[in-house]
This record gives sequence, structure tokens and C-alpha cells, in this order.
Amino acid sequence: MRPHVLWFDEQYNEDQYRFESAIRATETADALVVVGTTGATSLPAHMLQIARSRRIPIIDVNPDDNPFARAATRGPGGWLQCSATVGVVAIATVLGA
Repeated sequence: MRPHVLWFDEQYNEDQYRFESAIRATETADALVVVGTTGATSLPAHMLQIARSRRIPIIDVNPDDNPFARAATRGPGGWLQCSATVGVVAIATVLGA
């Protein structure tokens, strides 16, 4: 089976990667929560650009520095410098989920 990843020289599409719906969701979201990506491909980078232009909170859950972490620390939101298992639980706890 093919892993759910975008290989070099491939392009995003709606069926496999929900490209258009991810962009639409970012254009109307109250916040952008990012978990465990470096933001090195075009879809996450585009979502970051939209979130920054809309000045919505960006919350990045990632133990490593990346473009989302830097954006999150410069505006509303924040960088949870931890693993996904710790960070997502923390967010869910704050939201009462």
C-alpha cells in the first residue's frame, strides 16, 4: 500500500490531500492548529500565508522549530514545543474536549 504522503514531483489533489477544502477551511477558520509538520510543502505553506494575512491565531505543536512555530510566537497563538501526543492532549484539555 502507498503511504499517505506527497512524493517529490507529485502535486496535491482534492481526492487524496483535500487541497481545495483545506484552503477554504483556512480562509474561514477562527484559528489554525498545526501538528507535526515542517511546512516545507506548498499546501501547509499556503495555509500559513492565509492565516497570517487574516491575523488569526496560529498554534503549532512540534518539538522542532519551523515556519509555523515562528509565526505562532509572533502573533496570537503560540508554539507548544512538545510531541503531538502531549500537545494535542493539552489543547483538548484547554478546550474542554
